Amino acid sequence: MALNYTKAESLEKRVNTLVGSNYADTVELNQYLLDGVKDIVHRIAKLDSNKLELFSITENLSNSNGLDIESGLLINVRRDTGNKIAGTSTADVRSANKIPLGLKEKVQDHNSLHYRSKYAPVYYLENIGNYPKVFVLPEPSLAEPAHINYVKFSNEGGTKKGSGWYPLNASEHNSIRYFPDKYSYHLVLYAAMRAIDAKIAVSGTAEEDFELMQ
Repeated sequence: MALNYTKAESLEKRVNTLVGSNYADTVELNQYLLDGVKDIVHRIAKLDSNKLELFSITENLSNSNGLDIESGLLINVRRDTGNKIAGTSTADVRSANKIPLGLKEKVQDHNSLHYRSKYAPVYYLENIGNYPKVFVLPEPSLAEPAHINYVKFSNEGGTKKGSGWYPLNASEHNSIRYFPDKYSYHLVLYAAMRAIDAKIAVSGTAEEDFELMQ
């Protein structure tokens, strides 16, 4: 079924086009859309992990506190040496390799064979709280920050580029932050299927209640 809509139309209107009627609960619809983002991204991760960069952001880390990776989808980690590449004005940034959690002390020990300098940085993941956290060694600083590229799930929506991002409201917004337009059809389809399932469930419950009253 082809969708007859423009990008300016709200997510809610596009979902209703598929559902065939208006879905009254915008709060539920918001959640269907946010769930859809996660479902689609995780499916893409299984099919072609290289495409995860389309959903990613890069955040700088300049301390030893680590960075939460709520999605669990880490793409790459780099660390600035604080120097410039010889003969250029380009920062000397090195890719960091992942190490097992059990080596985090040894890579900081100058007397260990596992020792790693800022020219061969490493990172490790540790579950602290509800989400995995990424830590970079040697510890980054303001002068030598680490750059963490990962998938970030957002609950914010917007209407057009440059208009700002606000808590998702499907009746007003036509896009979700960090989610590219090229996958918007899949997102709308996912939300429409969830909305139809909900309508069927409500209809079935109403019929059962009516039969009990007979």
